[in-house]
Amino acid sequence: MAIAGVPATAYEMVRVLEHSFKYYRRTQLQELSFDGKLRAISKLLKDNVPAALAGTGAVVPVFAGYDLEQGSAKIYFYDILGAEFEGVEYAVSGSGSPTIRGILHYLNTWGDQPLNRLPEEQAMVQALRLLTSAAEFDSATGGVNREASLYPVIKLITGAGVQTVPDATLKPLYESQVVRYV
Repeated sequence: MAIAGVPATAYEMVRVLEHSFKYYRRTQLQELSFDGKLRAISKLLKDNVPAALAGTGAVVPVFAGYDLEQGSAKIYFYDILGAEFEGVEYAVSGSGSPTIRGILHYLNTWGDQPLNRLPEEQAMVQALRLLTSAAEFDSATGGVNREASLYPVIKLITGAGVQTVPDATLKPLYESQVVRYV
């Protein structure tokens, strides 16, 4: 799950979701379905509406996962009221998203190949470039800090599970494919 909005609220939502999913697995002796997980996120967002409207807890997540029943990766995005939308090829969220949505549409429509067919390394380079662009045009979007060795969290989602890409992999990609253009 990627978030835009208040980090403390988002982290608490993630902790509640993890606990709920584990509790379900232990009490029902099976994993909660993909659709069940989507509904749980929506409910948390609906329960958070008063804080969001007060300006103290707005969170707008993007949820990506692998639906084992259908054998495919899926991406969903939400509004602050909990409405759920499926992003067929990509989804963006947050104050930096308008610029990135336009770039993603361009790349997916007129690029060399659709985004979902990019090799992993090329997809990671695109993610680093897009996050760097968002940070350049939006002061609320965090970027890469090479001096502090801070890179974004990039996760690969496949039928085998979720894999976090280590900074040791991101650093050379950033140095060779992104920094030369910045």
